[in-house]
Amino acid sequence: MKNKESEEIVKEPVSKERNSKDDVFDLDVIPVSILDKGWQRYNPYLLKIDHRHPLSTRRVCESTDYLERITKVKEIITTTFPISEEQFVIVEEDTHGLYAALLIAVTDNNVEIIEESMETLGYFRRKPADNDLFFDRKERQWIDMRFEPIKPEDVTDTIRKESNIVYHIAPIVFKEKILKDGLSASNNDSEYRCSEERVFLAEGTSTEDDLQALVNSLYNQARKRETENLKTVYAIFVIDLKKLDENIRFYYDIYEPNGIYTITDIPSSVITFLRAMKAQPLPHLKKQ
Repeated sequence: MKNKESEEIVKEPVSKERNSKDDVFDLDVIPVSILDKGWQRYNPYLLKIDHRHPLSTRRVCESTDYLERITKVKEIITTTFPISEEQFVIVEEDTHGLYAALLIAVTDNNVEIIEESMETLGYFRRKPADNDLFFDRKERQWIDMRFEPIKPEDVTDTIRKESNIVYHIAPIVFKEKILKDGLSASNNDSEYRCSEERVFLAEGTSTEDDLQALVNSLYNQARKRETENLKTVYAIFVIDLKKLDENIRFYYDIYEPNGIYTITDIPSSVITFLRAMKAQPLPHLKKQ
């Protein structure tokens, strides 16, 4: 019979405030017993993939069923390393796709081992965010690692069929530079900070409310990170798909409704400025 006192959860807040809608893990709720089991040094030599096996890297990456694919990856990781089911969460982002959130013990080289293992299984890590690190009730440090498929869903045909344009949103201060130099694929300007170089866009079918929501999202993500020189006014650009190279491919951005991206630079010759739009910050993020 379990000792109820040993399972009791201390309700004192020990991790920094995490009010983001993107939060997946709450260390004040996860039982200490699960965290104790997960607080181990991972063996870097445990994950060995046999391509003849039904859960091989090749077969996982070629799966067209995204839920099946990420479920298989979860099975591999949680049976290979001391990572519980509660530490590997499959998150659905509207209709744009699935991504994996892993709660990893920050000890030895666990982070590097998991990053390499997930890449082997067909998933790359987005860049760490400022609020990815936090502590449990025993003052042990953990990290929330997010991974998305290396092979994203190609929606080029759909995007071109539905509209002749796509949008790009950026702080108004970059207006002249974009109109002059175009858009360069980068891994530094994404609010969700993935590791792959991208140009983030919005579908041409986006409504006024959709564009406002994207502007708000960009601003609020930046505000939570307390970015210096924060800008509240954003520029809406239109990209003419009829003039754009037909070989440029588009993929769904799984983190933003109506969001898409390309990994190819976009020349200034197909970009026009539409108008400015002011961000509407979330109430709890407004300056006091």
